[in-house]
Amino acid sequence: LHLHRADPKRPIWVEDESRKIGWVRLPDPIWHAMQAAPIAFLDIPRELRVDNLIRDYGQFDQTLLAEAITRLHKQLGGLDTRLAIEALEQSDYAKVCDITLRYYDKTYLYGLSRRDQTTVVTIPTVLQTPESIAKLLIEHRQELLSRIAGQQTEG
Repeated sequence: LHLHRADPKRPIWVEDESRKIGWVRLPDPIWHAMQAAPIAFLDIPRELRVDNLIRDYGQFDQTLLAEAITRLHKQLGGLDTRLAIEALEQSDYAKVCDITLRYYDKTYLYGLSRRDQTTVVTIPTVLQTPESIAKLLIEHRQELLSRIAGQQTEG
């Protein structure tokens, strides 16, 4: 990580993740800072998210994708794992994404529901490129910073 080079007076934007990302565990100070930070929830229509996932993952070797789906067996359940693998074998990437998104969305929304809702800013969008999303986040920066200020005055 290159966080030690970051200007501590400027905000750092990170994706809201769980404590563990794959096999990597986030260091406690980073995890606690993420939990205390306001959240910009980008509410993107499911169809657009599926299209984006197909662009990002559709080029991967099917064997690697099948292994990744199989690792989610416990979380997806037997039926959804089998359906996702079958869809993958038929190159039906939209169905694979739909099945796996049900798990990821449920997990993410559960985590989000456990957060202080006064720190969550929901931003509806159909934007897809990293550049357009970055501009949108910057447009909402002041609202997010006011959430930080609100937390500091309450504590």
